[in-house]
Amino acid sequence: MAEARACLQAIIMAEDMGFQDVCIEGDALTIIHKLSSADENRSCISSLIKEIKGRCYRFRRLSFKHIPREASKAAHAMAKEGGRYE
Repeated sequence: MAEARACLQAIIMAEDMGFQDVCIEGDALTIIHKLSSADENRSCISSLIKEIKGRCYRFRRLSFKHIPREASKAAHAMAKEGGRYE
């Protein structure tokens, strides 16, 4: 859930800053698969996945890429810290 929320926040920030070509990288393979899939999501985070996908049209290009946790230590630390706030 925290990873999906962090992804949504990143997309909102990119949108607010006016970016048009965005690649969201994350180490949560399940989230990346759900966001990249055209299938309807029925998991407990389906509302977040739907909201993220609903924002895709606001970008010229928005992609999602899985990277290993070892390569994303800074992002992981920020997501962990952000999980402590509502």
